[in-house]
Amino acid sequence: MQRIEEIMDWIPVVFIAFKLIVIGTALYFSIKTHHDKQKEEQEEERQRQARASGTGSAIQLGQVQQHVETSQCARQSGPGE
Repeated sequence: MQRIEEIMDWIPVVFIAFKLIVIGTALYFSIKTHHDKQKEEQEEERQRQARASGTGSAIQLGQVQQHVETSQCARQSGPGE
């Protein structure tokens, strides 16, 4: 009977430790999710502003395509032509 009472004394300690671990994990993921969402929104806003100001990826892509076309024309014409 003495052994059961000793075990019963530890039950609140174990439950409280478990509860703290669960709440701590939930808090961590809550903060992480909020931070990731905020970061994603900032990235979307930056992309939106870049498109609005004309410095977006479409202009960069156009410049790359122009460079490729220029390189192809230079190869086709040859060095002495």
